[in-house]
Amino acid sequence: MNIVSDFHSHVSRSSAIQMVEAARDKGLPILGLSEHDFEMHEVDGEFFESDRLHWPQEEGQARWLRYMELLREAVRSGSFSLVSHPVRMYRRNQYVPPKLDEELERLAAEATACNVALEINGYDVLHYPDIVRRLARACALHQTPMSVGSDAHRPADVAQGQAQTAALLREADIRTVRTWKQGAIEDYQVS
Repeated sequence: MNIVSDFHSHVSRSSAIQMVEAARDKGLPILGLSEHDFEMHEVDGEFFESDRLHWPQEEGQARWLRYMELLREAVRSGSFSLVSHPVRMYRRNQYVPPKLDEELERLAAEATACNVALEINGYDVLHYPDIVRRLARACALHQTPMSVGSDAHRPADVAQGQAQTAALLREADIRTVRTWKQGAIEDYQVS
């Protein structure tokens, strides 16, 4: 499978020039840069990627359900064309609710209806592939637009997990990856 994009990388620990050179060296003609003010993605005022948070199982499962609810709200808001890290909650919270597959399918269905892409993230693929596989299956079922990103913070991490991502996409029979150029959608076929 030929993935030619990494649509989620950062320049906070390097520079745009270094990231572009790394992408070029790895044969990627499409690189997306994104930034945020901090390293953690907030849910209801708590930084859920913080090492300090340890929930009991019941609360951990409730946090997953709230995360899915917030992702669906983001999809429906009309403010986003891409939602990154749809399964990042797993990084610090392995208390997956029993109905996670149903929640992922709801997210995928709403993303499809709103023409919002969901991301297969290379960092996530490398660290918890089984949960990303579940996301890919839900997206394939609903023909959800998919974007591929590495979440690279350093040039060496550009395209991280790309081989594993390609395998997941192939396994789920996802053959199209979404990118944008000057705000216009540019899907490409992967084989």
